Amino acid sequence: MADPVTGESQAFALNQRIPELDGLRGFAILLVLFFHCLSLPIAELRPNPLAYVKYATRLTWTGVDLFFVLSGFLIGGILVDARDSPRYFPVFYFRRACRILPAYIAYLLLILVSYRYFLPSHGGPSTIAEFEPTMPWLSYC
Repeated sequence: MADPVTGESQAFALNQRIPELDGLRGFAILLVLFFHCLSLPIAELRPNPLAYVKYATRLTWTGVDLFFVLSGFLIGGILVDARDSPRYFPVFYFRRACRILPAYIAYLLLILVSYRYFLPSHGGPSTIAEFEPTMPWLSYC
């Protein structure tokens, strides 16, 4: 495809960042947040005008699918760009681990602290019903 101003050819480079896709992933996240925070809590009683809002937004959960499809496309582009690298898989998995493991470890620590300080059976206050143990804490890992 030629640039209308310069007339030069614009070849698509796989290693080029596409900000529009980042914006689309952000939109997918907003769809999921909207579904969980606004659409799910609305009662479906028909005289309630908000029931029509819930009906109109019932497919916002598909933001999860959109997010994962775009993430797969972007990660696939990273893999295609690095396919000639001598340490192809070790470098890829090391970078993924450095990106994912800190958030996962922080999540596990949050669960452990919550169980220790907020559960009545573990010495915490007994007024927080949301932290009642329904499953063993290892199931959250």
